[in-house]
Amino acid sequence: MVVAPASSECAKVRLANKGWQLLSFNCIGNMSNTFDVLATVPWQMDDKLLSREGFLKFASFDGDKWVGGLVRYGELSPSRGYKIFYSGAEGAAFAQPGIPQLPVENIVLLKGWNWIGHAPLTSYDINTGITPVGSVSGEGHAFTVDDQIKTRSGRTLTFCTYDGATFQGGLRELEPGVGYMVKVAQAVTFRYTRWPPPQPPPPRPSPPSLPPSPLPPPSPSPPPPSPSPLSPPSPSPAPPILPPSPPPPSPPLPFACTLDFLSSDAQGNLVLGSDGDLQMELIAMVRLIEDTTEADSYDPYTCKVRDSFFYECLDIASPQTLGGGLVNVSHGVGNSSNWSNTSSINYFGGAARCHGKVTGDGLVNWLDVTVLLLYQFEKPPYGRANLPRTPAEVRTVDGRHDTWKRCGTNEPRASWQLAVVDDYCALTSPTPERASRRPSVRANPARPSQVVAQPPVDGRSPFALDTIHDLGLQVCEWAVVPGLGKWMRIAVPTVLLSLEFYLSGLAIEQGVQSSEFRVPPFNCTECAPVIRDEPVVTIARFLEYEGVNADRAATEDCATIVGGTPKAALYKNVLSLRQEPIEQACRFDIFVWIPQQPRSGVHVAAQAAAGSPSTLRLAQLGANSADGRAWWAGPADCGNDFGVLMGSSAMDEHRGQVQRKAACASSHCVAGLGATW
Repeated sequence: MVVAPASSECAKVRLANKGWQLLSFNCIGNMSNTFDVLATVPWQMDDKLLSREGFLKFASFDGDKWVGGLVRYGELSPSRGYKIFYSGAEGAAFAQPGIPQLPVENIVLLKGWNWIGHAPLTSYDINTGITPVGSVSGEGHAFTVDDQIKTRSGRTLTFCTYDGATFQGGLRELEPGVGYMVKVAQAVTFRYTRWPPPQPPPPRPSPPSLPPSPLPPPSPSPPPPSPSPLSPPSPSPAPPILPPSPPPPSPPLPFACTLDFLSSDAQGNLVLGSDGDLQMELIAMVRLIEDTTEADSYDPYTCKVRDSFFYECLDIASPQTLGGGLVNVSHGVGNSSNWSNTSSINYFGGAARCHGKVTGDGLVNWLDVTVLLLYQFEKPPYGRANLPRTPAEVRTVDGRHDTWKRCGTNEPRASWQLAVVDDYCALTSPTPERASRRPSVRANPARPSQVVAQPPVDGRSPFALDTIHDLGLQVCEWAVVPGLGKWMRIAVPTVLLSLEFYLSGLAIEQGVQSSEFRVPPFNCTECAPVIRDEPVVTIARFLEYEGVNADRAATEDCATIVGGTPKAALYKNVLSLRQEPIEQACRFDIFVWIPQQPRSGVHVAAQAAAGSPSTLRLAQLGANSADGRAWWAGPADCGNDFGVLMGSSAMDEHRGQVQRKAACASSHCVAGLGATW
């Protein structure tokens, strides 16, 4: 802990930009209501305030006051950073009528991402002004390689990454009034160790002399079970994977999930129990998707299931969802489906029953969000004509068998996706030692009719119709604008309702929404978008290829194509799109602008030097790793080239589609929209 000099003053916290920014408050102590600090700012309707306190808490401005779980169950704290979306006049300032935190408490970082504030009254150099003193468990952990600190103001993202000795990057100081996102590989507690001017940091104390943690240690977990034989040993020199707490038994047969099954307690923690709406379920899904993208692994989801098996109920969709019973399907010009026969549609999960249960595909991604939103907004076929409007009464899935056993395996996203391509009921990712399992059976969505189990054939589902199709994507260079960037085309051969593509060679930290920018002419040289230093995502429908006016195609004949959420179509290296209403879904191709001079927070492999922060960041996201994977045929990725990686998936109202091999950029786009290879 440190005590501030008497001459220090409270930070002047300002909203310098419109949009998202990370802020903190250091003089809100002794206030009867800490949210009074927000009163001096001209907030606009739907401005937002988010905090991550073990789970995402948020509040929104309704035009008169702040509402939401963060206001109802929490209070603002100097030790926390807050992500704020602001749409009012730039430069608005907060009045901080409280007192500073004196003495300043140590900062406790848990494994993973933490949102922290800056309680001291002056700035501290990241490399010389803070010192690790131990984790919450009392062990003497320091920062480890690839730990990261970042902050954001408007469209500017600043960060630094630990290289094993010091933090390197554009972020050099922790400043009053600023919030920070800190990712650590293991729990760390640090203290502020000096006031300016800089002094060499003191030697790291030995474990016996560690000062006590400022927070009481968590209640001890019960003794863990023996490690699962499916979990590989932790590779050296990476930090060891902590042994899992005792897993719950596999869910009973069936574990009857409903759409509304989550609520929050007085502290904002998620608990099992319906609350009348789907807000908590949506937040949980998006949080898991963000964590999965960050880790390029499904560990965040499978370990949640290990700790609380009801998280299985978030896995409500798969590429096979909505398959069966559809008519008037068109893979080219025209509408997709009229939903005249809904009796055999798979509203939730897949077409196969696994171990006697209707299940999702063993992960949580944007396909699950699509299904949740279709129900939320009563889009066909999820309207009140087919399903009850009380979400706690809507039966979804039964919980996949032994999901928790995948926790701690650091299972790559592509690996698991390929496991369920040919064997929807797979228990583990593909390995030479594929374990035998119980038989799968063909599902009849009309509960509770019975089906007869059949033995698996060579470890796979005995039903050919359970096999998920290959997406068959093709990627090519469409146009190059000298000195500025290039347009890439992702050709999609069939109608897709919702998709999640993993991109190679490109990522953006804060995300971008799909653009209304008209697809440029083939081989144009003066067709850069207005915003040239970040990716732009736009689409061209097949109807446009046939000469139909693009405005008519967008408003009359075809569905609207939007991002996975209203905020982003491309987030990190994940591209997510969905069509609404899906009964008007049409075939479309995707066009992506790749800047030659990317701004901060945009990572382009072709423009990044070896060992640079962008190169390391892309590798962390699985967007440029050159490591081959021996089990499947073909290259594991596209190296530094732009492409769509294997494991990318989509719902197509049939058996679903997954990209089996990476679709890497080629230079032989053919002239003209609508032309194919």
